[in-house]
Amino acid sequence: QLKVLTHPRLLLVYLITILGYGGTFTAFTYLAPLLQDVSGFNEGAISLIMLVYGVSVAIGNIQGGKLADRMGPIRALTLIFGGLIVILGVLTFTAANPITAVITILIWGAFAFGNVPGLQVYVVQQAERFVPQAVDVASGLNIAAFNIGIALGSIVGGQVVSGMALTDTAWIGALIVTAALLLTLLAGRLDIADGTYDWGRGYGPWSPGGNRSIAYAPVLGDTVTVRGSTTAEILYTDDTGTKVGDSDDTNAADAKAVAFADDESMFFIAGG
Repeated sequence: QLKVLTHPRLLLVYLITILGYGGTFTAFTYLAPLLQDVSGFNEGAISLIMLVYGVSVAIGNIQGGKLADRMGPIRALTLIFGGLIVILGVLTFTAANPITAVITILIWGAFAFGNVPGLQVYVVQQAERFVPQAVDVASGLNIAAFNIGIALGSIVGGQVVSGMALTDTAWIGALIVTAALLLTLLAGRLDIADGTYDWGRGYGPWSPGGNRSIAYAPVLGDTVTVRGSTTAEILYTDDTGTKVGDSDDTNAADAKAVAFADDESMFFIAGG
């Protein structure tokens, strides 16, 4: 079980979690002072804004889980971290106006905690691959990484406000989340190299027999398996990436094979 603390791929997930949360809490720790001193809200209004922010967080958390299921954790985290970077950057400029500040903060809430399901799904997937005997431990350590991110974000935010403006916590938080995004993209590339990238529910690269792998180029007449049970024969492919090849679906309707020019080893099966 010591491998959950030493395996590079698990450490990468923990670091993504720390930075993803650390960037958010660099700004969030000082959100109330920002709303009061920069946006001009009184204490009663700030309490109401924080309440609505909490509702936005809950919605974002639910939608983040759906995204991780539909898109796979890496693509979902890429989208969420990208949105979070934009929102934190925008907050730097919208905080001075009460209306734009509230709008930005409510959108921020939806993105800020939408990464939690994806991060937990991803750490479990990686643990099942590398330390199957300690999946629960790895999941627990990722929860600890969330808390480390919160603590580090608070420390960084404190350093920022001690020598800079309150609004600077937002763009500095965005920089930290950018580091999390870059590491997420790296993790995705490593998964692709391993042939273990999770493309989400309903489509993804498949090899003959239904095993997910990008190390397979579509060939005319090949039979592929969709979701482990539905078979389809590729009738044609196109390296330009613009043409969709119809397939002769033997078990379910509307299966299609698509070849992409930017990665000739990749094809997608959808429908069925």
